[in-house]
Amino acid sequence: MAVRQLHYCTHCGTPIVGNHNPGATADRGSGGNMGRDGGRDARVNFCPSCGHRLYRATAVIPRRPPLRVAAPAAVAPPLAKAPFERRLAAAGVDLLLAGVAALVAWALGAEISVIVNAGAPHGSMLAWVLVVLVLAGYQPLFWARAGRTPGMQLLGLRLVSAEGTPVSAGRALARAGAMVLSAAAVGLGFTGAWRDPSGRTWHDRLAGTAVVGPPQP
Repeated sequence: MAVRQLHYCTHCGTPIVGNHNPGATADRGSGGNMGRDGGRDARVNFCPSCGHRLYRATAVIPRRPPLRVAAPAAVAPPLAKAPFERRLAAAGVDLLLAGVAALVAWALGAEISVIVNAGAPHGSMLAWVLVVLVLAGYQPLFWARAGRTPGMQLLGLRLVSAEGTPVSAGRALARAGAMVLSAAAVGLGFTGAWRDPSGRTWHDRLAGTAVVGPPQP
């Protein structure tokens, strides 16, 4: 099968267009060399402009590869609304763990005060400051680092942004602060956990977050 090729004279640079067919003999008067099979070598020719002897390039214009249609990307299953019962159970587990951590912090602060102040009472300011820090930072710390508290991990829940992405540290702190407002309104801010179609509470809407369960099958 003849393939149309474009060559250039190595002497004068004149472009030469021709058909390359290894099985054919050279044109008459081309002075081609003898091939291995005894016939003329069709690759030998002369420049029509300057008469310089040429050897046609053996490279052939490659055929365009067939188009490959990429397989459709796998679509992640939608996130499910977190069941209220699981959220309540996770909150109970976290409350217990946070209480234990606060108790340890209080004992540690009291012991430090006794050592530093030579017999200060256990109800020292340092102990209570540590208790407040532990209780206030328990949830935001786990939300920002892992997207879930230990209780949420046990019940298969996760905190994400309204767009479904992991929450940042700022958003985790904002949600923790907004929980104070939900609790201050006689707890009405928490009712969205079972009344809202998406399960979002007041502090979820204020911070732009949502609590979701395992992906739907």
